[in-house]
Amino acid sequence: MDDINASLNKLSLLQMVFAWTFVACYALALGGMLEARGSRRAAATAVLAAVLFCAFADNWVHGALLVMFAVAGMGLFVAAAWVLARLADWFVRRGTPAEPAPVAPPRPKPQPLGVMLRALWRWEA
Repeated sequence: MDDINASLNKLSLLQMVFAWTFVACYALALGGMLEARGSRRAAATAVLAAVLFCAFADNWVHGALLVMFAVAGMGLFVAAAWVLARLADWFVRRGTPAEPAPVAPPRPKPQPLGVMLRALWRWEA
């Protein structure tokens, strides 16, 4: 682990650009923000950035391990967010009453504008 820490301390600006490009494009490729074509391009860019990050590292094995740590960290973050969302949903549903809420009376049908204006005109206070 000390060797990986030393590799992190020696990162150049170019390696940081590749690392952040990988993280951003990996998230875009897996997320639902892009269409299929955009997701494929983001995935290709993420793979290229990861390969270049490993190629420019002092020891390519440390670069590959850092990429895998980034993927695992993002996966753990997504899993934790999913668990928290499910727990929040469970707590909210647990506090709701079992009996159904009373149904509101149906709203009257909207009248045409001419009928409404005629009724306003004829209205006496």
